[in-house]
Amino acid sequence: MAGTSPIYTSAIRPGQFFLQGGWGFEESQWDFDEGVRIWLTHPDTPRSQWPKKDAADSLCPSMYITDVSPRYDDSGLIEITAKYQGLVNPGAPKRARIIPNTEAQMLSIPAIDSGKKIQLNVEVPVPTLTRSYPTITEPDNSGVGSTSSEPFLYSPPEFSITWNPDPDQALAENYLRGWVLQSRTWQDVAGAVWLVREYYAYFYGLSA
Repeated sequence: MAGTSPIYTSAIRPGQFFLQGGWGFEESQWDFDEGVRIWLTHPDTPRSQWPKKDAADSLCPSMYITDVSPRYDDSGLIEITAKYQGLVNPGAPKRARIIPNTEAQMLSIPAIDSGKKIQLNVEVPVPTLTRSYPTITEPDNSGVGSTSSEPFLYSPPEFSITWNPDPDQALAENYLRGWVLQSRTWQDVAGAVWLVREYYAYFYGLSA
């Protein structure tokens, strides 16, 4: 701040931090909330007293410092900028981004065609859904690899194929049917707020 007066400068003592304008927190629709705070402090203020990475904000305790950068002001003071991520209002209803899609899998099905044994190659649609959301509840891998009936999972369109099965070689049904939670990954801020990403896939049950 080039215009800081000598009187104002002399009023700041080592160890004091004066919050500046231009700070604030902004809520995201489904990502981490972000924000910034800016302070002025005396150049003799020890670094050990500066705002620290992973420290919680005093007014929004679920917002955490992710980066601290100093800049020497023209007056000789230090301007300290702290960037934040987290959740401004962790008690609000969960925000989630849901992206549906459709992939495909190839199945080799034992069948009979004109009296001959064949392997019928069939492309089967695989509806998928990705959900991401921030949370203050530490995630784990519970439910991964299992069927799921979460209320946000939609009902896929019907799909069926017709073939003449090979009576000597049954159709392998070694996969789960319905919606399956395939994976859950996450990233964290200060080990206290997490952004979770879940991937679901829908598998049709097949029968001749």
